[in-house]
Amino acid sequence: MKLIYSFLFFCFANVLFAKDGYEIRVKLDNYADKKLVLGFYLGDKQYIKDTVTIDDKGWFVFKGEKALDGGVYLIITLPEKEYLQILVSRDEQHFTVTSDAKSLIEKCKIKGSPDNVLSYSYMHWLGKKREEAEKIKAEIKKDSANIEKVKILQAKLNNFDKEVKDYQRNLIQKNKGTLTALMLNCSMDVDVPEFQGTEKEVQTNRYFWYKAHFFDHFDFNDGRLLRTPFLHNRTDYYLNKLAVQHPDSLIKAVDVILNLAKKQPETYKYYLVNLLNNYANSKIVGHDGIYVHIAREYYEKGECTSWIEKDELDKIVKNAKDLEPTLLGKIGADLLLEKEDGSKIRLYDLKTPYTMLFFWSPNCGHCKKEMPAVIKFWEKWGKTGKISMVGVCNEIQDKVPQCWQYIKENPGMDWLQTSDTYLRSAYVTKYYVTGTPQVYILDKNHKIIMKKIAADQLDTVMDEIIKMDAEKLKN
Repeated sequence: MKLIYSFLFFCFANVLFAKDGYEIRVKLDNYADKKLVLGFYLGDKQYIKDTVTIDDKGWFVFKGEKALDGGVYLIITLPEKEYLQILVSRDEQHFTVTSDAKSLIEKCKIKGSPDNVLSYSYMHWLGKKREEAEKIKAEIKKDSANIEKVKILQAKLNNFDKEVKDYQRNLIQKNKGTLTALMLNCSMDVDVPEFQGTEKEVQTNRYFWYKAHFFDHFDFNDGRLLRTPFLHNRTDYYLNKLAVQHPDSLIKAVDVILNLAKKQPETYKYYLVNLLNNYANSKIVGHDGIYVHIAREYYEKGECTSWIEKDELDKIVKNAKDLEPTLLGKIGADLLLEKEDGSKIRLYDLKTPYTMLFFWSPNCGHCKKEMPAVIKFWEKWGKTGKISMVGVCNEIQDKVPQCWQYIKENPGMDWLQTSDTYLRSAYVTKYYVTGTPQVYILDKNHKIIMKKIAADQLDTVMDEIIKMDAEKLKN
């Protein structure tokens, strides 16, 4: 009976004295400021969590009743804004940090957090290895003419690389579950196997294998990754360097990231929001297709109803639906437009290999600025018979005469000029004309092949389009 009672008391005592929330105590020698900042990573940005004032015993104490989310945090000095990185996990939220403001990393000591002790032990070891490696590199540079000595020194350098990798693998294996091991594993690249074949075949196979295994060292189930620099850096490289920079390829890359991120709700939310905003605000032609994909495949299908207001969700989905018909590769809508004499003309009646739609307004300052370049473009291409150019003046009702007056006052605008007095053609909706000037280039089948081009780029773009189409015919 006494044994049972003692066991129950022990369990009760553990609950009674368990530490809730977090408390990180910091003491810095040679630090004059009375305030210290605690920051944290979130994706590609850093945010401030708290700012505290030194207490009467010389400690800066960051504390709160709610535990910190796991990840990399920053102890930031003022006013220099130099910082120490510290690691926070669910079971390590109460510890002390001491250092010297003149040598933050080198003199950093942490008690009460084995994960941080492990991290700084590794950093100090790696720092020494780098110093040794730099000395060898300096010797190689100094004695570059001595081939035999350079070989010996290079062998030593190669051995350093092997030693570092062996040390890292050993640390990861022995310290699974720690944030140190997680981040170190993330920093290690995947080993690509050897492939056989021609040089082109080998390069192609290496690329596809590397891309398929690019996230092998990343555990998206671990929410701590979102609060480190590693996850953003990896996904950013995957999207902007590894994926082919074409809308179709980028859509596939986005799907890969979002499917991996689904494993962790907060990470999933972060990438849904940031990827949508990134491609909504992109100035790169065709990236609006990626925005539409995310909005329709994820937002519209209820992937974010738990954290977004219905009005905002409806706005995003509507915008994507309005934009979708004008994406690259879509068939541009036919338009029934009016000339100055009141006669009608259909867009589809034009039979040249290419058609350029140019939406403009006589009262648009940017249109006036770009018009000389547009006129210059037309002077070159108008006589080739390869392109029809249709100007659509974005004025209605009693303001339409301003269009014709502007054309008369600006020689060179002798391409097909039209208007739509009562917006019967609905060009504003069909071509998503939210502002002017706006350009679309259609092929002979009325497929949208380019849009939103600056006037000074029209000539170059048209040259490239014709060259690309000529190459397709050859193949």
